[in-house]
Amino acid sequence: MESLVRLLEDGASIAQQDPNGYQALHHASASGSSAALFVLLNMGANVNAITTSNRTSLFLAADGGHVAVVKRLLGGGADPNIKDVLGKTPMDAAKRLKQHAVMAVLRAAGTDAGLSRLIADMKRTEDIEALLESAKCGDRTRLRAMLSEGASVQICDQHGDTVLHAAAGANQGDVLLELVLEHGADVDTFNAHCNTPLHLAVRKGHLDATRRLLAVGANSSLKNGDGVTAIELAQTWKHTDVEQLLSSASEERVLEVLKCEVLPGYEAANSLVSGGRASGSGQSSSH
Repeated sequence: MESLVRLLEDGASIAQQDPNGYQALHHASASGSSAALFVLLNMGANVNAITTSNRTSLFLAADGGHVAVVKRLLGGGADPNIKDVLGKTPMDAAKRLKQHAVMAVLRAAGTDAGLSRLIADMKRTEDIEALLESAKCGDRTRLRAMLSEGASVQICDQHGDTVLHAAAGANQGDVLLELVLEHGADVDTFNAHCNTPLHLAVRKGHLDATRRLLAVGANSSLKNGDGVTAIELAQTWKHTDVEQLLSSASEERVLEVLKCEVLPGYEAANSLVSGGRASGSGQSSSH
């Protein structure tokens, strides 16, 4: 994914074809890569471009049984009636390989009401993905903008992961603090597997994210869907430094130390950022 973005940013043509007429969107659709598809469509890829055999990205996704990709392509304007050189449509491809879930989506998209619902669902999915991706990348500016425009801090993806889970799994400490302290995110929220953000940070051995979650009140005694606590995860994955932090943080005194170490630094950094914005906007202060 990152290499794809870099290539496009460096000037690679989104419409470049291989000898079979495949563009990047065809390859992403055939392989079922929703993430690559999201990037390519947002950068203007032709959703109805055809290969040398007159097959569209939708045909290839239907042929592969990639339901999520089929939905996204239809939501992006893919024409389900374009036929390949053999006179077959995406529905024919799905029928041939008994891709029943894809067939159901294609049937629903055949009505105006069904297509409207599909587009609305895709827009919601894309908004969720953009919000979670901002948290993973530590893009606090974009995150703030989306939240100020009405995105919910508790919205979740198909796995039940919220923006806080995304930040914890990517070790984005400042994002974690901002989400909890400024936007009211529930620090102990569960995903579909009953993992809290702390479980995800600990599982990956993210010491900084673990410290910050504890400082804002994460409950280290909660068990996930496997009946495992955060400290047991640290022990299982041999994250010794994280285990030691969790062991000591059970003492109230250590929690107070964590708060003193983590929170003032965050508040000071935010003050500097706010000051920079004020001076940059032409405001001045007198002393």
